[in-house]
Amino acid sequence: MIAKGKAQGKGNITLKAKETISQSGESLAEGNIAYQAKNIDASTTSVLAAGVRFTPTATTEEKTINPHNDQGQTLHLVTEQHTAAHGQNLASLIISILKRQRLIYPKAKPVQIV
Repeated sequence: MIAKGKAQGKGNITLKAKETISQSGESLAEGNIAYQAKNIDASTTSVLAAGVRFTPTATTEEKTINPHNDQGQTLHLVTEQHTAAHGQNLASLIISILKRQRLIYPKAKPVQIV
């Protein structure tokens, strides 16, 4: 999945992919941002910002990150293989980057109790 351009949300932004999420544009959310994929590649031009305040002005919309507080918003990136977040990564509370390992168990063998 390739994410170019702008995604702005008054709530949360959630993006899931089976393979790779490639980000080169902006994802701005008043709420949380959660990406989950095998790989996440965010270019140097990308912006991932959670906890954004959108303030209308006479000609445009001003965007600022809310001050840090316990009720702030989270940028959460979860991958199975690798994460490359080269752009601006912003959140009003926590930036969380996790590698999730897929657990594969061998076939269970019967256990004899004597």
